[in-house]
Amino acid sequence: MKSSKITARSSVELITQFINEIKQRSLEEVDKDFAKYFLLLLIRDAHDGLDLINKSEELNRCKLLDFECVKEQYESNRKELLNRLIGSILQHPETCNAKQLQEMFTKMQIFIITNYSIGSPKDHVLLNKTEQSLNSIIGKKDLQNYILKKKYNRLEYLQRLGAIVCGILIFNEHTFQGDPECVRDKLNYSKMSISSFQVFSDLAMATNNGKEAIEGSIERAVKLIAKGNECFARLIVLDVHEQKVKSLWPIVKLRKTNKFVILFENYRRYLIHIQTIFNKTQYLIEVNEKKFECVVNKINETLKFRSAVESELIFPHFVYLSELWTTLELYLAHIAEIIKIKDHVDELVSENLERNYIENVEATLRDSEIMKFPIEPAFTELIELTNKCEGQLNLMKLKNSLKDFCSLTIALTNGLLMPACLQKKLCENSDMLFGFANIENAKYAERNFAEFLKTLRNAVFTSTDLIVLSRVDDEVLEQYMKLTHKAEPKTKTFETQTEFIIENDLSVPNQINVTWNVWDFHRETIRLANIRQRQTHSTQSNLSYGKRNAQNQAYHTRQHKGF
Repeated sequence: MKSSKITARSSVELITQFINEIKQRSLEEVDKDFAKYFLLLLIRDAHDGLDLINKSEELNRCKLLDFECVKEQYESNRKELLNRLIGSILQHPETCNAKQLQEMFTKMQIFIITNYSIGSPKDHVLLNKTEQSLNSIIGKKDLQNYILKKKYNRLEYLQRLGAIVCGILIFNEHTFQGDPECVRDKLNYSKMSISSFQVFSDLAMATNNGKEAIEGSIERAVKLIAKGNECFARLIVLDVHEQKVKSLWPIVKLRKTNKFVILFENYRRYLIHIQTIFNKTQYLIEVNEKKFECVVNKINETLKFRSAVESELIFPHFVYLSELWTTLELYLAHIAEIIKIKDHVDELVSENLERNYIENVEATLRDSEIMKFPIEPAFTELIELTNKCEGQLNLMKLKNSLKDFCSLTIALTNGLLMPACLQKKLCENSDMLFGFANIENAKYAERNFAEFLKTLRNAVFTSTDLIVLSRVDDEVLEQYMKLTHKAEPKTKTFETQTEFIIENDLSVPNQINVTWNVWDFHRETIRLANIRQRQTHSTQSNLSYGKRNAQNQAYHTRQHKGF
């Protein structure tokens, strides 16, 4: 008795502390019942082995699953680096000496190396090659004239200059690896390999390792789900003819195993989503690699058998080559972020959680052998229990999120996931598919369609786990806000001084209850007045009334008698 009092006191203190912390963060006021339910969910997950450490910083990385977020982050870093370079260059006077020119030239080389991720600025071999490429385009004196003395478009000029130099570096390294007797001498380049250009080998290694890791995690999730499905198949049978659920273990106790199955199904679906994005990125990498080869071949054809080439003819190819290089670097960073997110999801489904799940399944199967006779609740009893709590959301919001599981089992057992062997479209005016374990279950659901839909809706939208699995949590919260936070009526307040007229005329000829706001009445009056102004004049009507733009039909004008 004493321990129960201590537990109740600690839970009340925990709820109060949780609500006070939310108020301190200047958020909206939270319902006490909701806070209690939320904390109970957290305690349940912690007991089952789910890690509840605050990982907000790691979860913020999940937005990097989108390639556009990675690109935006790179562009912001690049812009900051470029502004810093311009600031450091513009600090030199327009008439600077040779030492200052050399310092500015070195800054430009470091900017090109770091901005395009070619290698390390400490690599003096790479610095020497960058200086040669920069000298082949612009000299130190010209850099002074075009940067320091140029008042407009400095940023665009520096970007284009850096892109051309980067393209030359990449082209020479790539062509040297493929064909040592190519046109490197035309670009005054020493034949020395740069160890920094490893993006193609890194991409190949990252895609192969990432593909194997994602497939391994999906296989792990499928095996865990299959273990729970096998347990349910041994313990539960739906007898449609007798309209009974024959269970070798209480359905309420099986829900503990079911929440593990739902968790692993969520895990599998998120891995499938990661795999889809990974495959898309891998395809785009292959496309850009082919583009890269085409541009290199085009440059080789342009430089072949020529001693001098105009800059307008060759420089755009180097710029495009640097853009492709940057895109491949971004794809490499994107694949790295995808693997990080996959590893983070794997950490959430920890070995401790998996061990608790396996122990729970084995204990359930072992204890079910004690029961000599199965429990046989009728369909009507189970439907009545499920419909005690009513879900407010439309069932069509589910779309096809639960088509892989038997819908009739979900409805009758209040959420147990059994694999579906067939999928059937029960609504003619909707594309929603329902899964069923066999054809008998599908026929029963079709015969009792209205009752089946109602029970399924209540089973799904009153279960937190199924709401998260179906990804309708935002819609449920929005519906809850609409039901609880109703719009305030328009009343006369001190701030607005708007009249609110209430007229109750319950006499026999009228029997009306009219309520309106003065400003709404004014708006309606203005709308009707605008309609009045748009009417035609009598002269326009007399000329145009009854005439048709047809050769074989015409109407005579109306004869106004009595006027």
